[in-house]
Amino acid sequence: FLAAKDEQLVVFKVEMDTLKENLREEEIKPCAIPWGAHKDTWKLQLESQVVASNVHQWVKEQKNNTEKLGSRIREQVKCISQLADEKESILLLYTKIKKTRHRQSKDTYTPSIPESPSQ
Repeated sequence: FLAAKDEQLVVFKVEMDTLKENLREEEIKPCAIPWGAHKDTWKLQLESQVVASNVHQWVKEQKNNTEKLGSRIREQVKCISQLADEKESILLLYTKIKKTRHRQSKDTYTPSIPESPSQ
């Protein structure tokens, strides 16, 4: 009976050693990736971060430029509105002056009556 148990113990130890060896091999596999692959992955990640940072900066610049342009456009719209108002005022004033002059010319106009010939 003891001999059978000893034999079973030896079989279990061999299986345990085999499992430990397989576990060590599995632990080594992730580290078995060549250094170049790690370096390339790191380089790609760094480049991606740089690109993302550049895009973020570009977006901020575009936003600032858009806000400045919007401000300039609003200022120009105000100027155009003021000019349109001034134009309308001048046109009204011109029309009044024209009417006044026309009335004055009618009022001051006296047709000349030819003198009758002396007889």
